Amino acid sequence: MRVDVIVMAEKNTQLVMSWTLRPNRKGELRAVCHNGSSQSPEKSWKDLALKINRRALRGNHAPVEIFLYLRDGLRSSIYDYGILEDIVLSALEHAWAGKLYVVWDRLPATALEAGFGEEQEQILLAKCFCAFLCGRVTDLIELNHREKPRGRLTCEEERQLLRGCAAKSQRRWEILQGVASEGGWGYIARKNARILGSFLSELVSEGCLLSSGTNHVIILDAAPEFGPKELLDEFRRVNRVNNGIVAATPEGYSKDLCYQCRGESPLLEVLTFNGVFEVVYALLQLNTVRKVETRQEHLKADTQVEIKDVKLIRSPVFHPPAAQSSPRLLITSAFHPNEEPEHSIAAAHEVGAMLRGLPFHLDVVVHPCITCESLPNLLESGEFTAWIHLSHGEKEEGLYEPQLKEYASPQRWLTCFTAYKSSLKLAVFSSCESACVARLFAEAGVSVAVGFESVVLVQATRLLAQKVIRAAMLDGSGQESILEAFRDACDSLAARTYAEGGNDVSYNAARPIAFRSTEVAFRFTGK
Repeated sequence: MRVDVIVMAEKNTQLVMSWTLRPNRKGELRAVCHNGSSQSPEKSWKDLALKINRRALRGNHAPVEIFLYLRDGLRSSIYDYGILEDIVLSALEHAWAGKLYVVWDRLPATALEAGFGEEQEQILLAKCFCAFLCGRVTDLIELNHREKPRGRLTCEEERQLLRGCAAKSQRRWEILQGVASEGGWGYIARKNARILGSFLSELVSEGCLLSSGTNHVIILDAAPEFGPKELLDEFRRVNRVNNGIVAATPEGYSKDLCYQCRGESPLLEVLTFNGVFEVVYALLQLNTVRKVETRQEHLKADTQVEIKDVKLIRSPVFHPPAAQSSPRLLITSAFHPNEEPEHSIAAAHEVGAMLRGLPFHLDVVVHPCITCESLPNLLESGEFTAWIHLSHGEKEEGLYEPQLKEYASPQRWLTCFTAYKSSLKLAVFSSCESACVARLFAEAGVSVAVGFESVVLVQATRLLAQKVIRAAMLDGSGQESILEAFRDACDSLAARTYAEGGNDVSYNAARPIAFRSTEVAFRFTGK
């Protein structure tokens, strides 16, 4: 198995880092650099996380995009799906929310119909796709010969090729984001697409695809026997009022298809893909948009859940939204990559853990080394649904500022939002002794603000943030939905302990506390 890791700055071909993952003679996976030297994959991923953080410290933070190029192809890689899963998760936990693509060359001999006809191959393939979904892979890229001509490309030409594919993927993502809904997505495929149907059934068995839904993706991976009208008629029969998308590969696309879709009401969007694997992954992503489930009715009677009501200040900093908006998540970190590299790497891990399992359509903005000076500039990009901040905290001093190497008061952090003039549904301060900061933000108009009374264990904040973020990002969710998720998280924390001084200490010892702004009555209904 050989995987080339190519890291580029977002929206250009500037190379940030690159290495090759392959086993040595002992069968151990190693990261091989261009000069022939090798090191552990973990060391390469940590180097990447710190490099991204250092770039942000200098004030020129630009997100990265990671391309995992499967040089042996997808078919050969599925037999090592456990290794592939580890690589994807390592990328997620070190990329600071950078986009992640899995790439391979699309060859006729390794297409779905030709190379994955056996049941065991479909089982392994389904497990790979579920791992991609769990690792929040942005998209899959199947390179065909029209995009990658025969013959060896230079490194610069290859990066240009990947950049073009990523731009095409981004355009598709914007369209899919607009139709994402909690109703679930089924599919309509050609009747004689036997292997595709079998593979999709395997994904249903794995739990990452619905057997039916209120919306439908019409899959045209080849020309239907009686033309596209056959599948469009089937769509009209099963779906009269909900969303539909036509997903066409080069083999299934035609001008006649576009003409027929133009007459549909509502209009059927035709999206083009390089191959059917890209289509299937888009279908899986659409099905990640589901309602969050909490276990409120199962809370233990002795679980301590601290929720406090606070009153708004006379002139709130945060205001009800003027209009519906797409869900946006802001995550900031404030650890100095040179002074405390281990804290910086742990923060990157925490960001990755927060993103695992989140719906694909969320717009996530991350800054690895935020300061009070740079935060207002970040807020100018528009309204955010939730803000998660990771840093050191001191009850008497506030939250740590990495560039100044000193603590900034809660009021100074709040002042950063003076020109924001919009709403914030949730704020989580993943910092020790941050309850006073959370209270201040709730009093200023944040619907729910979460902090900690005591010293924080990273694993505790990670688990809590995962649950409350997902609740906050749901369409139409309000205070109670977030607080239900907070109660559920506290119940989970109570069931976990760590050893300290020979004693078992509950994760709840950090004393998470949620402050509810009682006068914030608005609800969020952004898509």
